[in-house]
Amino acid sequence: MIRVRQPETHRLELPGGDWLLVKKHLNTGEERSALSRHMKVTRQGELPVFDFENTGLTLATEYLLDWSILGLDGNPLVIRDKSYEVRLAALRLLDIEDSALIVRTIEAHAEAMKAERDAEKNSQAGETASSATSASVA
Repeated sequence: MIRVRQPETHRLELPGGDWLLVKKHLNTGEERSALSRHMKVTRQGELPVFDFENTGLTLATEYLLDWSILGLDGNPLVIRDKSYEVRLAALRLLDIEDSALIVRTIEAHAEAMKAERDAEKNSQAGETASSATSASVA
């Protein structure tokens, strides 16, 4: 069955008591947007090249809605209801290890949601009417 996915959020806990609020699933447009940001055009008429500057960050930014991260002034670093560019810029402000932790956490969430979708599809497909192999007559 084909369906439009209902937007849902999911809270991911980080070490030290911090948390991320992410989209539970991306829709087709969001996933394609993240994938397209992995490429960049260097010159007019040339083929796009892989964008190493944003590797890993594009998908995480597409999922990320809010977090408990504090800025240098000790106040929350506000990303809720901000544009993709603002969320990406905020991720790029973080320490390398902290940014990597957030990206890995969101990637693990994305993989878990893919496994969940696969399980849903398998349960909807049901059992086959007959076995793929026949019992031996002997």
